[in-house]
Amino acid sequence: MMFTVVVPAYGSAPYLPSLFASLDAQTCRDFEVVFAVERSPDESLALCQGWRPRDGIRVTVLDLPKTGAGGASRNRAFGIARGRYVVPLDGDDWLDAEALTVLAERLEAADFPEVANVTARVVADDGRNNLEPAGDISNLPPSEDGLLVSGVEFLRRVGRRGHCKNHGALVVARTDFLRERKLYQLECIPSEDSEWTPRVLLCAERVLFLAEPHYNYRRREGSVSSAGSNRILFATAEICLRLASFFSKMDIPADVRRSLENDALSIFNWYLFNRTYARRFSRSDRLAALAIVFADAKTKTLYRSLWRSASRWKRLAWPLVVFAWRTGVIFPATWYFRYFYYPMSGMVRR
Repeated sequence: MMFTVVVPAYGSAPYLPSLFASLDAQTCRDFEVVFAVERSPDESLALCQGWRPRDGIRVTVLDLPKTGAGGASRNRAFGIARGRYVVPLDGDDWLDAEALTVLAERLEAADFPEVANVTARVVADDGRNNLEPAGDISNLPPSEDGLLVSGVEFLRRVGRRGHCKNHGALVVARTDFLRERKLYQLECIPSEDSEWTPRVLLCAERVLFLAEPHYNYRRREGSVSSAGSNRILFATAEICLRLASFFSKMDIPADVRRSLENDALSIFNWYLFNRTYARRFSRSDRLAALAIVFADAKTKTLYRSLWRSASRWKRLAWPLVVFAWRTGVIFPATWYFRYFYYPMSGMVRR
C-alpha cells in the first residue's frame, strides 16, 4: 500500500463531509485512512465511524482520550499505518482529486525519498460558508519544483529565503523512516508541528520538493493558532527549548544551525511580543512564559543559545528580555518589538 492518510478529527464535524468527498474522489486508490478522534464535543467520531468510502478503502477509526492537541493522535496513527508513506490531512482540510496520484508518481520517480515537502493552497474561511483563496504555503519557489537534496541542504536553501514553514501538512514522510528514527510528535501540547517538522527534515537523507499545491489548507478563526488561549504561548516556550536541545546534539553546519535556531526563537517571540498576541495574552501570562525559559541553568543556557543565532537587530532585544524576566517589567521589550523590530524587519509573520 502506498499511502496512509492520517486525519486528526477533533471538532471537525462541519468539515468532514468535504474531507470524505475529497478522499472518495482520489484518482489513486492505493491508500488507507486512519481517523484519530479525541473525545470530541460534536459528531466527529460518529461521522468517521459511519463513513463508507467507495472501492472498499480500508478505514480505521481510533477513539482516543482528549489531550487538546494533535500530537498524540498522529503518533497513534503513525504506529499502525500500513502505507509506505504517511500523508497528513487535518479534519477541516481536503485534497484535490489528483493529489495522491501526483504524489505517488513524483515519489516513485525520485526513488522513494524519506520526505516530500509539499505546497499547500490556503483557503480563508470566514465561518459563513464563504471560502476565498489566500495564497500558498511553500518553503521554496516554483522554480525549485523537483529539487531532491539532503534535509540539511533543503533547510539551507529555505533559510536563504526566510524562515521554514513548519506546517505538518507540508510533510509527507516515509513510514519506516518515522518509526526507525522515532520521529514522533510532542503530545498534549499545541503547535506541535513547529517542533516536529525541523527534526524530520534534519534527519532525512533525501527531501523532495513539490511546488504544485494539491492540499487545501483551511484558515479559520478559532483554530489553535488564532485562539486566545495561553496554552499556545506556554507551548511555544517549551518548543523553543526542545528544539534548542535537539540542535545541540546534532552535527549541523553553522549556517543551517543559525537559521534553525533563529526560527525557533522567532516563533516564541511572535507569541510573546507581537501586537496581536500582546493584546490576547495578559502581562502575567507572558511573564509566566518567560519563567519557563529562565527556569534553571539548563533552560537558560538553551534559551541563550537561540539568541546567539538571532539576527543582529533581534539580538539588541536580549537585554530587554532579561530585564523583563528579572523585574517583571515587560513593556520595554514589547515596545522594541512592536514599534521597531517588526516594522523595521518588514516581517509579516515573525
